[in-house]
Amino acid sequence: MAKLQNVHHSKNQQSLVPHNLLEEYKHVNEEILTLYHQLRHQPSNDYLQEKILELKQQRISLGRHIHLAKNQSS
Repeated sequence: MAKLQNVHHSKNQQSLVPHNLLEEYKHVNEEILTLYHQLRHQPSNDYLQEKILELKQQRISLGRHIHLAKNQSS
């Protein structure tokens, strides 16, 4: 019985991982959009441009993790 509970608990945690990654991915997208709106008013702001590039890299990394998590759960 304990083994079944452990397997069930493990599967629940695995299904949370892609969900958490998707939420983080959405949050990064929202941040990027916000920074783009700010960049419209301050087109020469190097900080905003750097931050956008960092967030885009983070989004790519999250996308890879999401893809891997989905493939592992299948």
